[in-house]
Amino acid sequence: MISHIPPAVPFLMRSLMCCLLLAGCEPVASSKPAGVAVSVDAVNYMHDWVVQYTLTDLRTNEPVGGAIVGALEGPGGKGCCVTLPERWQPGIKLRVAWEEGDMENMKPEKYQRDLELPRYEVPGDVYVLFYPAQQVEVRVSAVEPGQPGWAGRIKLPAWPACVQRLGEKTCRKMMPKYAIGSPEYDAYSMRKGCTPEALAKTDKEFPHLKQANRDACVEMQKMCKEWVIKDKEMCEFDYKEET
Repeated sequence: MISHIPPAVPFLMRSLMCCLLLAGCEPVASSKPAGVAVSVDAVNYMHDWVVQYTLTDLRTNEPVGGAIVGALEGPGGKGCCVTLPERWQPGIKLRVAWEEGDMENMKPEKYQRDLELPRYEVPGDVYVLFYPAQQVEVRVSAVEPGQPGWAGRIKLPAWPACVQRLGEKTCRKMMPKYAIGSPEYDAYSMRKGCTPEALAKTDKEFPHLKQANRDACVEMQKMCKEWVIKDKEMCEFDYKEET
């Protein structure tokens, strides 16, 4: 019996949900520049929009990262990976393509920016930082937002930065019912992604993944029942949320 969820499991859960909602995660090709492989992570500084993004390395035109990042969520969703030279070189560009939405649906607008990696002293994780008004930044950093040495535009993590700017009441507007990263939140995400309506939507666009998506739901439900969760009934697809 698993007594505690390892830190990586909540993000694995969201990664599986990302694959489910996007109907398949594309494999990363093997041809990469020489250097150090680092992880990709993201922070969403917006309190009122969820972000769904893809990161592409323009040196190879290969996808190197992507996720669904909730309002004021991140960092913590480490994904593999971008290869960086041990010493910074000019001209390394990444393409960020993303959509924004509320807790239910994405807006029809699609956004894209080609950004050059700013100077770094040592290779670190690549952070994709989303700000209000369709502003986005990429940073290479060995430390996360809020820690000494963080070089991002906003020095604080997403939640305290929002509270400082807008106040707690406004910042809570789009926060989920359950704490992000908690087993209850991951169970909620699983149920939402595995509804007949959600599955029917992906079936229509990607019929070849029909069975794979249903198999993913079954596997996620098995995982859910191994977690330390306050109510095991929350792992059932027909669980009714309290109002």
